[in-house]
Amino acid sequence: MEYIDDSRKRMVESSPFFDTLRDESLPKSQRMLFFPYMLFFSLGSPDLKTLMMMYRKPERELGTAESKVNSFILEDNFHYNFYLNDLERLGYGLDKFGSTSAVLRHVFSEEAIPTRRLVYAIGSYIDPEGDPLVAMAIPEIIEAGLFDLFTTAYQHIVEAGNDEEYGSLEYFGDTHVNLEQNHSVTHWFAPGHPEDDDVADLMVPDASYEQITKMVNDLMGRFRDMYAGFDRVIKRNEDIRPQKFDVRGWPHIDEITSGKSAI
Repeated sequence: MEYIDDSRKRMVESSPFFDTLRDESLPKSQRMLFFPYMLFFSLGSPDLKTLMMMYRKPERELGTAESKVNSFILEDNFHYNFYLNDLERLGYGLDKFGSTSAVLRHVFSEEAIPTRRLVYAIGSYIDPEGDPLVAMAIPEIIEAGLFDLFTTAYQHIVEAGNDEEYGSLEYFGDTHVNLEQNHSVTHWFAPGHPEDDDVADLMVPDASYEQITKMVNDLMGRFRDMYAGFDRVIKRNEDIRPQKFDVRGWPHIDEITSGKSAI
């Protein structure tokens, strides 16, 4: 946990995104331009947990780490609903994109590549037949990687000022934050980040520790890349519009919003 937290701190310190998110000289509408680019993460991450991480065997056969993983998934895998509700609340309906195909092009857009890479990388570390301690580390890394995003957005977007549009957000607001603070498994959002007594004394073999630290370094780097992409979206100050997806020809999937194929 100390290694994950140290890696989180280094990731945040090297990410200008968080300063941008706190920058009150920018309107909230601009600082939230990154939000639709979280779509793949907000649906892909719980999909990985439910389909790939969950241990499919009777509860009585689960070890401590395996039981913790399953409990985390059951507590967390419906939170994407808050994201979808806020996507509509912030005006990202079909009219904003222009067409159904435009929504799909957005999800697989060039700007969203770092987000997709993060989700795919998480999936690459999931092995239900592997070391349960490594599996238990994955939710901790995900929660740690998201901690500063949620706390910064909550403090500087949702709670700042008397803005009904942003104050009523669920994903970055009280609805989601309260659930995160009351997780029975991961405790990143709980006041004081208390230790989990059920797992605090588990011994981590050297081989497992080496595998976990490698995974931490990789995934925190990918979180940093995702946040760098979000920062570029905000600073470019270009909202989604139908013209962006007026694509001609047969562009590669990593070029569909790059301007190379758009009118």
